[in-house]
Amino acid sequence: MEMSIEGLEGLMVKLRRLGGSVDAAIDKGIGKGVQKIKSDAKVNCPYDTGRLKGSISTEHLEPKVWAVGTNVEYAMFVEFGTGQHDAKGNWHTTNGAPPKPYLYPALLGNREYVFKSCKVELARAIRSAMA
Repeated sequence: MEMSIEGLEGLMVKLRRLGGSVDAAIDKGIGKGVQKIKSDAKVNCPYDTGRLKGSISTEHLEPKVWAVGTNVEYAMFVEFGTGQHDAKGNWHTTNGAPPKPYLYPALLGNREYVFKSCKVELARAIRSAMA
């Protein structure tokens, strides 16, 4: 899932005129949010051997682009289940394991936290640039 903020680029252009590192502030805010998403995903992650939970990590791909995920090959089967789904996406108990989502709920539950973290870091950058 990808998140974006409408009008962010226009705002960034105006804020860059103030000086300071606006892009770095946004990146730092996103980074803080991503750490919270990772933490919540680990809390929500079903536990058997602990391999999946221990593999959840973050990666800074480029400025303002972060990823939270895992390299465990069965991760998607835990998140989405292995049973049959109907056309509406509803899981049926005919066979297979039910979904046990841990990543997606962590992302959804922390969208506001990511935005607030960006706001806090941006305010710090603006104060620093005006000082």
